[in-house]
Amino acid sequence: MKPQNHAASFAERLLWALAVLCLLPLGVTTAARHLAASTKLELSPSDAVAFELPSIAEKQPSQVLWSQTRRSEFARLKDLFHRAEIARLEFPTLDVIVPVFAGDDEVSMTLGAGHLSDTSSVQGHGNIAITSHRDGAFRVLKDLETGDRILLQTPSGTRDFRIARRLIVNPDQVDVIAPTSDTTLTLITCYPFYFVGKAPQRFIIQAELVTPESADSMTDAPLVQRLPTLRNRGKRYEKAI
Repeated sequence: MKPQNHAASFAERLLWALAVLCLLPLGVTTAARHLAASTKLELSPSDAVAFELPSIAEKQPSQVLWSQTRRSEFARLKDLFHRAEIARLEFPTLDVIVPVFAGDDEVSMTLGAGHLSDTSSVQGHGNIAITSHRDGAFRVLKDLETGDRILLQTPSGTRDFRIARRLIVNPDQVDVIAPTSDTTLTLITCYPFYFVGKAPQRFIIQAELVTPESADSMTDAPLVQRLPTLRNRGKRYEKAI
């Protein structure tokens, strides 16, 4: 082989080796991203309906009143869990919006608020119960007054409620989430709002639907299916909210 051909062949092999070395980090980064995406926890409720509104990432709940611990938990969980909203609570007098998720577990109550599954659905009639943490999304409840409006945004439209009563009850007083003949919105959190340790009581807001809807306009689970489960909620209702 002529010297110049040998040199050209060596240079060509060197260039290929450099190209592989340059592309290797990109391949590793891409693989890592795919791995992270594949292992990210997806906990979207089967009955959740996506909103044609800004997502929670674009419209996060106000954290002005939140404790530092709750803010840290929100920052940690929002990137680990994707949970589709089933509704949104809007408090016009406070200019606050809170996303509502299916289930009253820790993730739902940290990212926003959780709907108690064995009460009326967010689009149904009867008693609709929603809960969250007193040092998080539901600390705003302390600033609401009787007569204030609460808007419940659902996939089928916005429901207009007006606060009828504010109550402080013991954890075993589960009658506040009992089925009602009228459409009622019940919001639940722990009380006192600023308390070191597990708060001993519950702060309740109950609001009544301003404009009654026709029976065909909303859906709901049959009342008879919910009655046997009400008293079984005692221990779940007593947990720290």
